[in-house]
Parts: sequence; C-alpha cells; structure tokens
Amino acid sequence: MLLVDTMLVNKQLFKNRSPSNRAFLFNFNMKKLLFISILSAFTLSAFAQKIPAFGVYTTSDGNYSIKISWMANAIIVTEPNKVSDFKSVGNNIYAYTNPVNGIAYRIEVVDEATLAFFKPQTPTNRTIVLYSKDKSEIGYANKEEYSKYIERANFYKDQMRIDSKDAQSWAFCAAAAYARATYSKEDFEKYAKSARDSVKLILINKEKCPCADVIPLEVWGKKKVSK
Repeated sequence: MLLVDTMLVNKQLFKNRSPSNRAFLFNFNMKKLLFISILSAFTLSAFAQKIPAFGVYTTSDGNYSIKISWMANAIIVTEPNKVSDFKSVGNNIYAYTNPVNGIAYRIEVVDEATLAFFKPQTPTNRTIVLYSKDKSEIGYANKEEYSKYIERANFYKDQMRIDSKDAQSWAFCAAAAYARATYSKEDFEKYAKSARDSVKLILINKEKCPCADVIPLEVWGKKKVSK
C-alpha cells in the first residue's frame, strides 16, 4: 500500500517536471519497484517453508507418541498400526485423506518442534504434538554424531535462504541431516534411499550428491561429489 501511495504522489509531481527530470523520476521508480519485487520474492522463498525435526513427537498428556519424518514436501507419520503420507498444500499445511473411511486430516508445522493435527472442517480444534526431548527414544548413535548432523541440518536450512534457486535440493539435505541425527542407521538408510529417488528427479547431474557430508556413498550410489 505504501508503494502505491508513493507512486501516486510521484505521479502528481511528474506532471510538473522537465523531460529530463521525468526520465530520471521514471527510472528511479522502476528501480524501486524492481527492488521491492525482488526483496518480496526472496523473503517469501526464504522463510515460507518450515521443516519439522525428525523423530518422536508426543501429545501434551504423554499418552500417545508418533514418529515424524519429512521427504520431498511430504510429512510421513508413523503410528503403531499405520504409516500416513501427508502431502504439502502450501503455507506449512500438509493434507491426508484416509483411504478406508474418506476422512480428511491436516497437519500444520507450527515450528520445527511443534505440529498441530486437525480436520479441515474444524481448523480450530487441534491436537498438538511436541518433539520429544528424550533423545534415547529415537536411536541416534551418540551425542557427538547427533550434534554434528543437527549442525549440518541447520547449515542446509540456511542454504535454502542463501541459494533460493536450489531451495528444493537444500531442503532435501536439511531433512536428510535431521534423519541421520535422529534415526537409527537402518531407518535412516531406508528414508535416505526413498528420498534420494525423489530428489534425483529435480537434479541435472544425478550422480552429484548435493550433500555428500550427510548421504553415504553406498546410499546415494555411483560418484559422490559435493556442490
């Protein structure tokens, strides 16, 4: 709105300017508009997507726990009796419809440690689950390895903001690093192989791993080279 108001004022001033001043004012406004457009686009791409931490989430009463992972714009929810694949619908909301009874569910990623489950017809009636602080439930190898891969996850999240043109690749790397920090070796390899097949669809050089420090050679396959 501020931009529109500014341009209206400049339009009035434009009438009283000499031809050379008009050209200068026109170029100045175009540059200002271009700058604001680029800044807005960068802000949206850099900060819109939130990636949940991988691992065990528990309801506030402590009575129910689930395992969460993120892959190719989907949240995988593993419960004791089923696995559900919630697909991104934008604005950090993920959707799933039970194929048996047709009931629709949604997840909102509130932040990287908080998820809200709800039905689309009653969006304010939510069940909150929180990332478990008891890392022994999750099965990572040791504290040093956990810290190392959480650091790598944060690094790749920063890369999403710095290098927005490759944001999908960096999101995959951040998710893989979270998985390596919080999953058992077997569960991580299963996740990484499945995610690898998805991310290779968007890569030009499919033999070049975008995060060789996170994905082992035997998981990625063939030549392993970092960007």
